[in-house]
Parts: sequence; C-alpha cells; structure tokens
Amino acid sequence: MPKRVKAFFSGNYWIDTHYRRQIEGLIDLAIEQNVRQFLCGMTLGFDQVVADILIARRLPWTAVLPHPNIDRTWKTRQRSRFRKQLELATETVILYPQGFHNSRALVVRHMVRKSDICLSVYTGTNWDGILKTAHNAPGDVIDLAIANNLLVYQFNPLEKIVWITKPPQQLCLPLSFEQPFASI
Repeated sequence: MPKRVKAFFSGNYWIDTHYRRQIEGLIDLAIEQNVRQFLCGMTLGFDQVVADILIARRLPWTAVLPHPNIDRTWKTRQRSRFRKQLELATETVILYPQGFHNSRALVVRHMVRKSDICLSVYTGTNWDGILKTAHNAPGDVIDLAIANNLLVYQFNPLEKIVWITKPPQQLCLPLSFEQPFASI
C-alpha cells in the first residue's frame, strides 16, 4: 500500500480570505505531490481561512489542537466559527487533553513530524509570529520543516513569489496573479 502523503499549514495570523486564491494554489501544488491529508493547527486567522477552504473543497483534513480549550479567550464569533470547523474536520487530534504551558510549539512539532510537505504563507517580516518563534520551538517552522526533510512551498504575499525548498536545493519562481501557480 502506498504511503499516505500529508501536508501541514503555517502562516501569518493576519492572512485572510484576500489570499484565498494563492492558498488554494498551494493546496493544488500539494495535491500534485499526492497529498491526501492536510493538517491544520486551528489558530485564529490563517488556520481558520485554510480550514474553510479545505471544507469547501471537501478535502480530508485533521484539526490539530494543543488542548481542548484553545478557544476559551476568543470572542463569541471566533469561537462559533472554530467549533463549526471542528465539526466538519475529517479528524481531530488533541495533543494534551489537560492543557500544556508551551502548547503551540508542540502543535508545530507534531505537524512537522507527521507531514511530508509544509505549505506556508509568510511575508518574512517580524509580524510572522509563529514562523519566527513558534513560542520557543527550536528555530522557525520553515527551518524545522527543512531539518526534517520536508518539501516546503512558501508563498510570500509581499513579494508575490513562491519559494520551493527541496532540501538540499531551493528554487524561486515568479508568481503571476493572473494565473497563480501556472508556471509551476
């Protein structure tokens, strides 16, 4: 039986539906690489946009939660959207049912360990949040993915390019907004 290829998402928390087409392009690239399962960390912002896209496209995906109460401090609307998405996830993984101090870093590490491909949307600025710190994870998410020999597709919305990193080589391809990912 062939290996089930998995991909996880990581991105700027402020990425919204404005970048939906580019996120869908990353998903298409993953599907071309035989990805059959997607992992999503379910934080506010980017992860929820990704979950909405996966649900709309009826793709199999796993919601990876650090603990069951990650939404306890969220606004009512955010919590409602999150819970609806969880109901529609193909699978839900709760890493620490009792909670854990440094839980976001553990979600990142779990997704890296369980994946073959990293799909990221980052600007490369200090606003990247989990990209740079992953709340004390060793190194950033991209470095962690590369260190674990994952293929990385990274879209930069400011530069309008997609970086493809296949350890140990790296390619930079121009991105056309008229036909996203058409040259790949």
